[in-house]
Amino acid sequence: IVHTYSMSQRARSMQNSITATQKQLSYLHRKYGCEYPEIPLQGQSLSRKRRELAIVVAQEIADIADVWDNAIIVVEDLSFVKNTMQNGRWNRGELVRWLNHYHELNGGRVLKVNAWNTSQECPYCHEKVTHPKWKESYCAHCDVLMDRDIAASAVIAQRCIASVKQSITTRKKSQKFTTQRTRRSPVVRDTLKYPR
Repeated sequence: IVHTYSMSQRARSMQNSITATQKQLSYLHRKYGCEYPEIPLQGQSLSRKRRELAIVVAQEIADIADVWDNAIIVVEDLSFVKNTMQNGRWNRGELVRWLNHYHELNGGRVLKVNAWNTSQECPYCHEKVTHPKWKESYCAHCDVLMDRDIAASAVIAQRCIASVKQSITTRKKSQKFTTQRTRRSPVVRDTLKYPR
């Protein structure tokens, strides 16, 4: 594990505010129906809060990657999931969009990796694992019990490395392959965050 991210206090309080707004919205729907005038306002507030949370989390993840010398950020490609909102995922597309924005400003890259069956594969031997509990993965071949999310993230990182190696090999075999030219544009200067 290079870095385990758990949201900052600011992001957690925003998540709690989103949960409270969702409860308020469902309460208003149950009590007054869809025609109640406060429902659209609560919906707009919920949408705005989700967007703000996506921005804050993207900034924090891009900052962590910057600390690790602009590490490549890898996200799951969940395009095979039909309806992500129905499956309880919060504004994931907005998070990935802002993550791309902030990390590319720092000079880093965000890559997408196919997430199909990543939690069903052992990161050590790549055999199929079982799940004695929901949050645990057990590999009978390696006799290892591990956290399901950490094992899946290790498999995603391995797939990313394999994909990058394959693209480098393919590029080197290309007829048009040339070494990277030096930039002619001026060097980007860091702006002062807090001018004195």
